[in-house]
Amino acid sequence: MTKKEKRITSTYLNRIKISFSDELMDVKSYWCRYAILENDRFNKSSHHHTFFELHYCLAGSADFEIENQPVHLATNHFLLLPPSTKHQIKTQSKDFEKLIFGFELQFKASHNEYTFYKTAFSSINTKTPYADTEIMRILINQILNCCYHRYENMYSGIIYSLTLLLHEISTLLIPKSTKHEGVLSIKQLKEDSYWSDKVIRHILDNISEKLTASDISNQFHISSQQLNRILMSEIHMTVSQIIAQQKLEAIYSQLEDTTLSLHEIANNLGFSNEYNLNRFFKSNSGMTPGKYRKSVVKKEP
Repeated sequence: MTKKEKRITSTYLNRIKISFSDELMDVKSYWCRYAILENDRFNKSSHHHTFFELHYCLAGSADFEIENQPVHLATNHFLLLPPSTKHQIKTQSKDFEKLIFGFELQFKASHNEYTFYKTAFSSINTKTPYADTEIMRILINQILNCCYHRYENMYSGIIYSLTLLLHEISTLLIPKSTKHEGVLSIKQLKEDSYWSDKVIRHILDNISEKLTASDISNQFHISSQQLNRILMSEIHMTVSQIIAQQKLEAIYSQLEDTTLSLHEIANNLGFSNEYNLNRFFKSNSGMTPGKYRKSVVKKEP
């Protein structure tokens, strides 16, 4: 981002008041700020809050004093300060930039992962910053992009990203040796098909629509490029390839299990006409829909 773009992003993010809830937690935001040195006078006096505060370093570095202990925060690292933690910034580099998120957090005891998340946020190490993950960078960049471009769904995009961000952070707070084996981080879920499952589920739920990669990335408030990169790391397929795969499977199913005409199947599966369905099916299967249906009928006893 240019300096002007950073100022615009900072201005809009700083104005937003955010509170949100999901099946696991209730979050009340006191502030979510993009702080850049030329715009912000950082509070250098020792202070504390009655809520959690996340300091994520986007660029440069800073030296903190936390409970009278020196702590160095570098780029792509973060500090998470529990309520009542005394802290102050002592010095920072000229290019220092950070995302600051002050929030109150309540977990719902009825949730089956309540104990894990409650333990995670009770196990915060304030003496050593945590290294971020690729997913964290994607989510934070998405928050900043939402504010700069002021998308129509900006507010919901920010909430979605912050929710995933808190889930991801929670998995970094507990030492690996003590993590609950039944709970996976978003990074682990990513490797095990978390995002591809979400994408496939959305495609199947909307199989009757004319779907594009942009439609799906917008649904999840993430850029097509970022989503493709994650999906390639999971299942070695892009969004467009997954759409094509699911559409093809749906055509196979309707050719095999129904007597619908090609015109009706085209309408059911989001194709503008029978010709486009025929062309799509032949390019992906090597034969026309009619020929495939005849071959299936011949195999039946």
